[in-house]
Amino acid sequence: MKPNTDNTHQNVSEALRKEVELYRRIIEALSDFVFIFDENFVIHDVIMASSAVLLHPKEELIGIDAHQIYSPEVSELFVSNIRACLQDNQQKEIEYPLEVDEQTYYFQARIAPYDGEKVLALIRDITDRVMSYNALLNTKQKADEADKMKTIFLSNMSHEIRTPINTVLGLNEIILRQEDASEEIKKDARNIQGAGKMLLALIND
Repeated sequence: MKPNTDNTHQNVSEALRKEVELYRRIIEALSDFVFIFDENFVIHDVIMASSAVLLHPKEELIGIDAHQIYSPEVSELFVSNIRACLQDNQQKEIEYPLEVDEQTYYFQARIAPYDGEKVLALIRDITDRVMSYNALLNTKQKADEADKMKTIFLSNMSHEIRTPINTVLGLNEIILRQEDASEEIKKDARNIQGAGKMLLALIND
């Protein structure tokens, strides 16, 4: 008895349809977007959660050349990585900015080969991460600048204080060498000399 070929093909087709539907449902449950591009940067499909919000309406994206929504620099970054991905069959990862209504957003795209001549681009909004990093970097730069200014201030102050102290110590040394100076004057001069050297050591430290 021959197997029913039609039923076999029907079962295989149904299994594939369910598998594709499963993958689509999984992707739709993620917070990320999936764009399907060809090597010319044309958008063939967009898969996303029903609750997700794109910066551009999905209906307006499918079928268009993505050069229309990305800057020349970002478009070139995408196209070069898409073609490299298709050529070596290896996943690529890029990060890029996107300007919408005078506001800058940041995204990460993981690009993987798909269906021979297309790629899947798993796109994630990383604006919060980038903004947090930039804020941290700005805080560090301000702290470094403040530390630099403090160093300059201390250097200038130590120089300004050291100069008159050296003058006092120099004049005091002359007093100590005076043979006709009274013992009381020399005692005071020695006290001044000791205190001056201690203060100079503190400044040097």
